[in-house]
Amino acid sequence: MRDVASVTGHPSRRMLEHYSHQRLKAKGQLLVRMEERRNKGKTG
Repeated sequence: MRDVASVTGHPSRRMLEHYSHQRLKAKGQLLVRMEERRNKGKTG
């Protein structure tokens, strides 16, 4: 893991965890928006 981190430019595990968390958060927000759009098109 340390070799991968040095190649990708992430000097610490803490930094890697921070940016990984941000990507997961963005993906989760995208899924919520997609679901809202899908449900908006449905009629009850």
